[in-house]
Amino acid sequence: MSIHPTHLHPLSSQDNSLPLFERYFQDYDAVKENTRDILCEAWQKNILPEGWIRKDFTDHDNGMTFPCYRADAGEPWLEIRFALGLNATAFAYRRAVSFMNSIGISVVMMELPNTGLKTEFMPAYVKGNHRFYNDDSLPIHQTSKPRIPRLQMDHSTNGLCTGLNELQESKRLENSRKFIGAISMASFFALAGASKLFHPRRRQAFNRMSHPDTIHLRTEETRIGRYYSSLLKVLGEPQVFSSTKNPPYAAIFELVAYAEYYVDALLNKDQSSGVKRLYIVPKNDTVACPKTLKKVADLLGGETFKMKNYHNPLLESPEKLMRRLVQFAFEQLGDVIHDLPTQRAEQFLEESLAAKAERKWLKTIGVLIPGASKQAKMQPS
Repeated sequence: MSIHPTHLHPLSSQDNSLPLFERYFQDYDAVKENTRDILCEAWQKNILPEGWIRKDFTDHDNGMTFPCYRADAGEPWLEIRFALGLNATAFAYRRAVSFMNSIGISVVMMELPNTGLKTEFMPAYVKGNHRFYNDDSLPIHQTSKPRIPRLQMDHSTNGLCTGLNELQESKRLENSRKFIGAISMASFFALAGASKLFHPRRRQAFNRMSHPDTIHLRTEETRIGRYYSSLLKVLGEPQVFSSTKNPPYAAIFELVAYAEYYVDALLNKDQSSGVKRLYIVPKNDTVACPKTLKKVADLLGGETFKMKNYHNPLLESPEKLMRRLVQFAFEQLGDVIHDLPTQRAEQFLEESLAAKAERKWLKTIGVLIPGASKQAKMQPS
């Protein structure tokens, strides 16, 4: 499948009367724009959206190369360092990044290396996670402006990597010195529906499903994987792909083992995060267990923000997620905000909150005015 230029360079609408968010997401369709065909081709051809740069780093101890991307805002007031989930591609976030650039947020992203069918990747992932966030000598960070506040952000597997790093006090201190706050989105602390804490019997059944003949297959090539894919369709999973390939079945077992080690460590010893952390909890997540995520947030004294999404709220409900992101950043900045160029971010927040209030009002009067509640549902959240 060839990629049309509009997929590569999602420019803002020329209609300046539109709210800031709608200029970038007016015709957004998360499912159509993030099919595996489109993402795989972009990944294989190393296609970069306009204004992005790519500078990878290699860990010489394990030989893994971590792809990194940077998209700077013209007049930034915030830099987000965003560590992506397992086998995810930064290209999937092109619209969200373009919009964040437009409101003064520079975005730096790190992909986890695709190890194919190989396992025992987690130690390298955990080390790469720490280097991406804290090693300012990396090539991708050379244009970073030291006086601009930084926010840490992770998704799924990298949320687990961040947590494992923060079990060490020295790394917690590094995060507290470098970042004003952190956002963990749909962190993988247990497999959805098979959490040791909340679904112990199903967790035991998951172990029994493994077999030497299937353990090294892709997940969708196994019987349980095909069953799982069918179940997602029945449940209404939107099939928004942020991954280029589905992982091997053995990789899921490795992730589960490290997740259980992490949660056990928190249960056995009081811990805290190095920074004020906001946990995004998608209530309909079919990959990572939302109940375990909420439990981890409680153990660490973190704040939670629940969303009616599946595994990737930034792709599925970008306005709602980014509205909370900007609010959270403002809360952490305090009085420093008055010295930063946050005008367009404030404009976005004002417009988005007004639109949210209007939708709520339309739903309220929907019983009295036929069609009003339907109109409210048609508007983006």
